[in-house]
Amino acid sequence: MNSNKEDRQTVRYVCKTVLKRAADLAAAGVATLINLLDVPEVSVAIEEDIDESHSEFLKHLEKRASELVNPKLKVSANIVYQNKHGDV
Repeated sequence: MNSNKEDRQTVRYVCKTVLKRAADLAAAGVATLINLLDVPEVSVAIEEDIDESHSEFLKHLEKRASELVNPKLKVSANIVYQNKHGDV
């Protein structure tokens, strides 16, 4: 299959857009749970494979989750990266 530069740029743009949307949806879920817990500190565990291959996803997830957490809760959310065996 042949592709030109414009095709590759389009695919890259679509992939980045999907990745950001997935991070937004994950952040909404994480923030909702944090808001419902109403505790002073929360740790969120993310499997290591995501960190290795999608660091941009995690950066966007952290940013969006911190924007969505209720500021009145003064929650400190830490994202912890775990491997498949549960080791931090």
